[in-house]
Amino acid sequence: SVGPCIAHALTQIAWIRERAREGHALVGLFEDDLLLSVSVTSARRAIQEAIAELPPSADMLYLEACHEDCSALRYSASSTHIGRMHGAYCSGAILLTRKGMAKALQLLHPVFDVIDNMYQSLVMNFQLEAYIATPPPLFQDGFWSTDAGRISNLPTQKQEGA
Repeated sequence: SVGPCIAHALTQIAWIRERAREGHALVGLFEDDLLLSVSVTSARRAIQEAIAELPPSADMLYLEACHEDCSALRYSASSTHIGRMHGAYCSGAILLTRKGMAKALQLLHPVFDVIDNMYQSLVMNFQLEAYIATPPPLFQDGFWSTDAGRISNLPTQKQEGA
């Protein structure tokens, strides 16, 4: 069912709109299945260093990524803690700049796919300027997948043959 995917995208867009209205310079969106790839202290330092290196033109900073083509990342001699993203599939841990929030609100509506795919498409088409912390301080557990496909199989619903 595509309904939960659309609902998730709309919820995320509404959350971004509210944070932008509040005037935040940087906001984070984090899924609940993230794990640290390093110690807490090292993760905090890596995130701070990556944020400090973001150029003024940056829209997003990925703190984890899956299915990114690492050979397509673009590095700069002046940035040792970030690389320019090509288009990761996952958006389990992202930061949006003030400029990124404004652009995301324009580009994500109307909803045209699941939120991960929308971000990926916008990054790959150079509509959102995204970077990744290198190495990423977070990663997704990978054990649990999306709930979208299971929504029709909730334990409270009568199953066929039951």
